Amino acid sequence: MEKLKIFIRGKAFLFIALVIGCISLLFIGQEKQYGLFAWLAPLFLLQFSRRAKTAQFILLFTFLVMVGIITQRTHNLFNDPFFAFINGLAFALVNSLIYFIDRILYTKEGKFLQTFIFPSVYVVIEVLTTSVLGSSGVLAQSQFSFTPLAQLSSLTGLHGITFIICWLAAIVFWLSENDFNPVKIKSSMITFGTVFILIIGYGFVQMNTQPEAQQKVNVATVSGPFDLLRLAEREKETLLQLGKMPDMKIPSSFFSNEDDINTQLKNTRKAAEVGAKIIVWNEAALFINQQQLPNLLAEVKEISRSFNVYILMAFFEENNSKAPKPINNKSVLIHKNGTTAWEYKKAHPTPAELPLVNAGDSQLPYLNTEYGKLSNVICYDYDFPTLIKEANKNKVDIMLVPSYDWQGFAPMHAKMAQFASLQNGHSLIRANGSDGINMVVNQQGKLVAKQFTSENSERILYADLPVGSSPTIYAKIGNILVLLCFGFLLFSVYVKIQFYRKRTKTVYSIGTRKTTN
Repeated sequence: MEKLKIFIRGKAFLFIALVIGCISLLFIGQEKQYGLFAWLAPLFLLQFSRRAKTAQFILLFTFLVMVGIITQRTHNLFNDPFFAFINGLAFALVNSLIYFIDRILYTKEGKFLQTFIFPSVYVVIEVLTTSVLGSSGVLAQSQFSFTPLAQLSSLTGLHGITFIICWLAAIVFWLSENDFNPVKIKSSMITFGTVFILIIGYGFVQMNTQPEAQQKVNVATVSGPFDLLRLAEREKETLLQLGKMPDMKIPSSFFSNEDDINTQLKNTRKAAEVGAKIIVWNEAALFINQQQLPNLLAEVKEISRSFNVYILMAFFEENNSKAPKPINNKSVLIHKNGTTAWEYKKAHPTPAELPLVNAGDSQLPYLNTEYGKLSNVICYDYDFPTLIKEANKNKVDIMLVPSYDWQGFAPMHAKMAQFASLQNGHSLIRANGSDGINMVVNQQGKLVAKQFTSENSERILYADLPVGSSPTIYAKIGNILVLLCFGFLLFSVYVKIQFYRKRTKTVYSIGTRKTTN
């Protein structure tokens, strides 16, 4: 034990901790995520950030930039080196800020209460970033496979899982600062162990006490022929011009041709003939101009009336309003009686879309049906917990989410969507584009059906979806954990100020005595 204490306080361990922590981040930020490394990364990086000298702390930022460039490449739609660097820089800034604030607030050899500083900082910064950038990169996303722990999201949201992971890291550091005192090891492990067992117990109860659905509905996703990624690669310069000159007319070659429209209509009709009662298109299944739109709507309405089916269309639309940008990323729900139930515009266009696509008003649409209450967002919208929590509050049963992912990012984004379904207690129908994953998920986040669109020529997914929702505690109590973390940080700031005042008075007192003598 004595050798371990000496080793931990040595320079070699400092840099070993930095390297292990950063390598661990590589295993939780890419296409495949390994949950164990989410526990190791903060544990080792905290050892470095709190022990390193100020000049050495710059190393943490430098390493995090490199990690960010590597891990965030899955978010880099066009493999742009500049965009990769910006992603890496943003990743490093956010993560460095967490460890920097913790470093300022932490007092060496403090009481056990100080173990709450690091998880509180992490949660508060994470909430701020998700409100702007969505939930991609949230530490808890890596824990979906740890099913009992994942259930905690229905109580505290994703940030409760992040808190537990970071709390363990802070406890281990506190023990190392106290030379692994056996009494403190025992008391702290009993405290953490009790909380962790209660969380896992809650998870098992959630997993095994949900009532079986009394009704199922046949649903389908229909992936369209329009290839958004290929258009973006082929017409990059024209798209950049459109972003700078929104009054410029969209080239006719951008719009879906008659064959593509007929293919999408044929597949939609086929899904209805098979017996699907809810059909969802993927995001940007077609690119439609204003001349094509009336006929397309009329055709889909005819299918809805003929087969008593709800159809959620999703397409890029040439803008015809006073909105400043040339494109609307839109979905339209056609009622089974052939009328328009709602129109919805994507509320959070991705960074790549922002120059071209008008943002919607963030108001979720709702429709009560014989299969429960339906609602709808588009792709990236589903990454924003504040927006999706509204669906939970309004007791939505089935969320319809047209999406468009690309290779590399698709598996991670699909898992994030499952997590959001579990967190909010509603079922999910998620249709995807040419390189994505179509999937149907029940209200517990369990996969009902899944299809890789690139591996299926027809690109229609059928599933029997259990009807019903499981309103979660998280919907009722909201972000209480986040408020508690924020309150604790304010308390920590006050304690730190008092600590410095006391130390300053002591130094001044000693200096005065020396001068007098």
